[in-house]
Amino acid sequence: MKSIAIIGAGVGGLVTGNLLARKGYKVTIFESHINPGGYTAGFRRNGFYFEAGTISFEASFRVFKMLKDIGVYDKLTFKNHQYRFISKDYDYTPRTYDEFKNGLMNAYPKQINTLKKYFREVDALYRPMAAYMSGTKIGKYKAIAGLALLYFKYRTQTITEFTSKYFEKGTQLFRTLSNLGYPEMSVLFIGGALYSLFEDYWTVKEGFQAFADILAEKFKQNNGTLRLNCPVEKIIVKNGTAVGVQCKGEQIAADKVIAACDYKQTFLSLLESGTVSESMLEKIRNTAVSEGVCSIYLGLSLSNEELLELMKATVLMYDDSGHYINLQESVDDPAYFEKASFSIYVVSAKCATLAPEGKSSVMIQIVSSYHWMNNWCGEDRSRYLDLKNKVMDTILKRLETLFPGINNAIEFKDMATPRTYERYTKNTDGATSAWSWNLKNRFYNKVMGANVDTPVKNLYIGSCWAIQIGGLPGAINAANACVKKIG
Repeated sequence: MKSIAIIGAGVGGLVTGNLLARKGYKVTIFESHINPGGYTAGFRRNGFYFEAGTISFEASFRVFKMLKDIGVYDKLTFKNHQYRFISKDYDYTPRTYDEFKNGLMNAYPKQINTLKKYFREVDALYRPMAAYMSGTKIGKYKAIAGLALLYFKYRTQTITEFTSKYFEKGTQLFRTLSNLGYPEMSVLFIGGALYSLFEDYWTVKEGFQAFADILAEKFKQNNGTLRLNCPVEKIIVKNGTAVGVQCKGEQIAADKVIAACDYKQTFLSLLESGTVSESMLEKIRNTAVSEGVCSIYLGLSLSNEELLELMKATVLMYDDSGHYINLQESVDDPAYFEKASFSIYVVSAKCATLAPEGKSSVMIQIVSSYHWMNNWCGEDRSRYLDLKNKVMDTILKRLETLFPGINNAIEFKDMATPRTYERYTKNTDGATSAWSWNLKNRFYNKVMGANVDTPVKNLYIGSCWAIQIGGLPGAINAANACVKKIG
């Protein structure tokens, strides 16, 4: 019986482990944290449940198929998100892409002709991505044909560059439309971002920790071994072939090793010097990762019903500052969090048991650079905590402006920064979705497919880092590709 060592119990590791264990392999998953899940995890504080980071997923056809294949689909409940958009110019809750477009045209009647031109071009990007994400074979073929024609036109154009063709930087319309997705992402992905937002963004009613726990439990039922609180210190390589891992000083032999974890950590920390070429290491060091996020966790004395009466939706996208900001250019701007847009998510709205009776759990998320203010004050713990508190105070003041009196209902509050996420997930710079979505600095030539092979024999990439744009569906793609390679 072949033995498999998997590094990381995020979605990629758990799915790979389940599929291989079911085929009869002897599989061990090593996870550095005390719970499985990675970004798709959750935690409780004072009775309030919060998502660790991920609040939704797209490409549901792929996720649901995976859960059915493993045999756990019926153990979870999934719910769609509903979004409300608020700025100084508009306040509306579109339920479809068309309602989103019409809402902006109603808010900006003087720019309706420009908006129509803008959306005609976006429609051409939306249609093939909508066909692809529908999950049907016909849709997939239509998407491949449609995207192939668009790829060479848009492959190096960022969403900022695209939006600035139509709207002046600093205007609210520019801010709204350039914030659809990751900062500076390729405009090729705008269709997928919009389709997901209105048609295919799902959350787990019981919480993402339940999602991870059910996958972990099924893995153990299939005779897999899950070692929590067991960080891998080293991938053991002999004669160019991965032959095991070292954990807590113990060397564990394996016929195959799957790195279902951060790509940079794998090659820059877990492999000995000289294992791969210096040119590859330099490429790994220099390729950008996706942006991080700050999450503020609030436990409120308001009931879910009272809070939803204020919110009008489970997720609220708030952009009130009117400033033009560029994330990379704002790393030294102490006022960044006074200007950045943010989202508010009522976690407990999907399931009342995720908060104490009559109360509610809320998350506020803001895209943030790991490198803001000298890497959040570097290693100076005291200054770091002081900066965290100042950021939290800034966002809560803006929340109070939106909903006067809401801060009086706060019973619990805490905050995670990109440094927090790096510490818990081991993702470089707290990256939320593997490599950068800006294709001007991409790691893989192949943008959408899974790249699981490595220069080290019997070492594979089984996480979202095998896909240029990562994400939960990307982790599943990587898992399936690893299983196919191993056979």
